[in-house]
Amino acid sequence: MLGTEPIAVSGTGSGELKPTIIGGECNQVKPTVFKPTIIVAQNIGRSTESQDPPHDRLKPTVIGSGNAPLKGPVRPTIIPSGPVPEKGSVPEVKKEQPPRKPTVIPSAPPPKVIPENERKPMTVTKSTTIPGGVVRKGLEVEMNELTKRFPANSVETLTAVRDILIKTVLETLTMKISVSWGTKDQERYGKLVKESLALTGSERIRDSQRHLGRLYALLLEVADSFKNQDNSGLAFWKKWESPLEAFREREAEIDQLSTFLRAVLPDIIDIQSKIDDGAREYVSLSVTLEAQSLAAHYLSNLLTNKTPEQESLSQRLLERSLSLTQTVVQIKQGDIGRQSMVREIGELISRIQDGVLLKLPAWIEQVGIVQAKDLTKTDVYTVQRGLEDVVNQLKSK
Repeated sequence: MLGTEPIAVSGTGSGELKPTIIGGECNQVKPTVFKPTIIVAQNIGRSTESQDPPHDRLKPTVIGSGNAPLKGPVRPTIIPSGPVPEKGSVPEVKKEQPPRKPTVIPSAPPPKVIPENERKPMTVTKSTTIPGGVVRKGLEVEMNELTKRFPANSVETLTAVRDILIKTVLETLTMKISVSWGTKDQERYGKLVKESLALTGSERIRDSQRHLGRLYALLLEVADSFKNQDNSGLAFWKKWESPLEAFREREAEIDQLSTFLRAVLPDIIDIQSKIDDGAREYVSLSVTLEAQSLAAHYLSNLLTNKTPEQESLSQRLLERSLSLTQTVVQIKQGDIGRQSMVREIGELISRIQDGVLLKLPAWIEQVGIVQAKDLTKTDVYTVQRGLEDVVNQLKSK
């Protein structure tokens, strides 16, 4: 402490002693006040006051054995100010830390969007139980039993009947279910009828048929002009201009009609495709309706001669079975008309493709070639026959 004499522990040895400065700031200590105290190993704790004259600087404090020689000059130890490290601890060496970089957390990928047409509806299956805890099950009917009961029906239809019965729990059958049995499928039949009528009565179909009929009439007039020619000798060639003039007078309208029919052809093909799809759906719906009818008939027999409530359910199911059967009959009767309409649209497409797109342009090119050279009877006959082929191709079958 300041104001007291410093304690110096030294041994015998040579060399110049250097002061030990504690705290780093020694300008507050007056060197002339303190005298070194020498503590040897044998007399630790005892202090003797040196009789040496005062010095003008601090003397070093040496700690060691009394007889340990000093190796080399003793240098002062500078102890910085601050907390003193504990004994045996290694002083911490601060290393220069590199600049910190921000941690980048990658964002989560966006959720995958599933198109609506690929989404599958979530189905939840619930078990039906009686209050006592017994699980209710649908009617399990063997195919052999259905085949004996309905021998005139196909395996496909009877398989559909079996699937319907498996999903039907007799204990939960109510009047509402019985009255509405199969009505959704009947409603689908009504929608199909409207869609079919809209397609077959399309304005595109009507316009195409009308324009194709007009084109046929114009070319038939040109073809008839060939028959009015005098077939005798060279006079025939002098009168060749008459059929040609007949064609030139009608050429602009023929070209206009041909352009329209070429442009409308893709729409007609699309309509035909939709009618074909509808025809297949009619077949599938017919099987479904027939299966619903047979299932209702089967359930009606099960509920006959039971309780009054079940008798009422049986009657309603029998009525629904007859109604569904009538719908199936209507679908089968309409098959003839639908097949006829499909054939008619197919013929319309064929007349446009083969007559307007193929034969008519070839004939018009032939007329241009023939009129640019000296005509022969063979050339005239070729042109006439080519026109007849076009007319026959455009003619409605």
